[in-house]
Amino acid sequence: YWDATSQRIVSGSLDNTVRLTNPLTDKTETLIDTNSEGGQLPSAMVSPSTGAMAYAVSNNQESESRIYVHDKNKNYLMSELSGAIMSFDFNSTGSLLATGSNDGLIRIWDIKSRKLKHTLRGHDASVSALSWSNDSQWLYSGSADQSLRAWNVLDQSSTVFRGHTAEIKQLVVSDDGRYVLSADNAGLILIWEAKRGILITRQMHGGAISHLALHADGTTYVSASNLGTVKRWHLAAAETLKTVRIPPNTSPFQEYASVTTNSDVVAAFDGGVA
Repeated sequence: YWDATSQRIVSGSLDNTVRLTNPLTDKTETLIDTNSEGGQLPSAMVSPSTGAMAYAVSNNQESESRIYVHDKNKNYLMSELSGAIMSFDFNSTGSLLATGSNDGLIRIWDIKSRKLKHTLRGHDASVSALSWSNDSQWLYSGSADQSLRAWNVLDQSSTVFRGHTAEIKQLVVSDDGRYVLSADNAGLILIWEAKRGILITRQMHGGAISHLALHADGTTYVSASNLGTVKRWHLAAAETLKTVRIPPNTSPFQEYASVTTNSDVVAAFDGGVA
């Protein structure tokens, strides 16, 4: 994850640590190390507005999880739950945190009070992707049940979007709330009209999509896959503007792509940063 506030890359790993890396100096510091707790750290998320970080620690059987928020160099326990936490997303102000778990439930937490506000039910399998609209009125969720849902947070109702035939792993909502992009493990990217769920276009990257990032200008976006490619696309047309390939002597484990405020593409992979 690219932290625009600190201009550093936030990375989580199977070694159960979260680290901050300065891509210019290669200096790295460990923020979180959960090995002493005897659990796995499957994912982490940083709030773009506050810099706070949410992460979960699951036991080896993924039957229990502890949700933490890391803020101002302190860790705060939010809750202990059954099941494993598979996805996170902060709303635009950093006041709410959405979590998705392997039991199909979505929970919305109030960061200030550290209390549960809502539990959303509808998915039949693990919730693997979450994304808020900028106004915090809508929350979008993708699942291993191959469905995308648009949740009205005020009344907890949802609309189902169908078009994927594999687990949805990535979601991103445009800043103006008009579009939502979803990507799955088969490499398919779908672009939807966000409020009505109308499919606008489909694009095939190839390989499981590990990240999506929409540019601030609202006309292009970036996708990364486990085949070692990062692509920049035109939003409205099925057109690839640029493709970056990870060097062939590199064994990519988990690719990452993001678009910074100065329009650069940041790609990270096992063994280095491009």
